Amino acid sequence: MIMHQVLIKPNQGATESQLEDLCTNVKMLDGIPEVVSAKATPNMARENNGGYTHCLFLTFRRQEDIIPYLANPIHREFVERFVLPIKDNSIAVDYEI
Repeated sequence: MIMHQVLIKPNQGATESQLEDLCTNVKMLDGIPEVVSAKATPNMARENNGGYTHCLFLTFRRQEDIIPYLANPIHREFVERFVLPIKDNSIAVDYEI
């Protein structure tokens, strides 16, 4: 299994409502066949977090499953609606679990 973790640093204009929408609507990614599970949550680390206040956790069966996931229209819609409007920066990390 592969964990695809994305840390999000919100921009100055991001509202609490938008950040809540990010966490709530991540479940739409469960509709993508390659996704085993999807979750988003605020980062509880308040020190040394570099401004990355929210985390997305997606589980895949294999590393290769991430490629079609990234191209999936549901993923693209999620990014366009809930990530890009609030994102200053992001970091993705994939690792085996």
